[in-house]
Amino acid sequence: MREALRIDSKFWNARFNLAEIPFLKKDWAEARNRFQELLSSNASELQGEATQLIQYKILLTYLLEGKENMVDSLLAKFELSPDTPAVHYANAAIALQQDKTKEAKDWMAQAEKNFSPQLNKLFAESLYEVGWLQKQAGQTRAALELTTAADRAAKTAAGQREGSPHMDEVVPEFSRCRDRHRACPRIPRNPWPRGSCDKPRRNGHRRPCRGRKAHP
Repeated sequence: MREALRIDSKFWNARFNLAEIPFLKKDWAEARNRFQELLSSNASELQGEATQLIQYKILLTYLLEGKENMVDSLLAKFELSPDTPAVHYANAAIALQQDKTKEAKDWMAQAEKNFSPQLNKLFAESLYEVGWLQKQAGQTRAALELTTAADRAAKTAAGQREGSPHMDEVVPEFSRCRDRHRACPRIPRNPWPRGSCDKPRRNGHRRPCRGRKAHP
């Protein structure tokens, strides 16, 4: 991970995982410093879900240190951002710390109804890491991918390119005939020979032939 950071200082996933190391060791102050550094470096580049997840991890460090004022401050911010389950899992964490398991499960159940399974797994993972919840046998750690605005734009552009096949792929005859349309029976060079009586004019009438009276 440190090698990834040396190559690219904005390798967000590696930086997040480095911040996770002291969190897993229950070194709350060091974990908080690393998460805050991750946010302050350039939070505007991270998508909203990732930013809220990091702030949620910071809230947990304050909660585990008993700094209730800081917990309340971050919780108030989450309440203004209903696009992620941060407020649900923050309240669940507070309830679990107070041994209010039923209340915590109610908060988590509400989050599961309103947000995707993957997003719920990301926020619930910290409750397992702290030890408030126990995983079932075979349950794996939720995968996290932090993406920047530039990364998302590049993926969108790549998806658009993949979703728009070349004309040669859609119409094979186009590839064979575009440079030699004379030999392609499907694309006649001139279906109306010069002087043809059947060539229609713009007004819909046929052209009169020489030596023949035009029809009214």
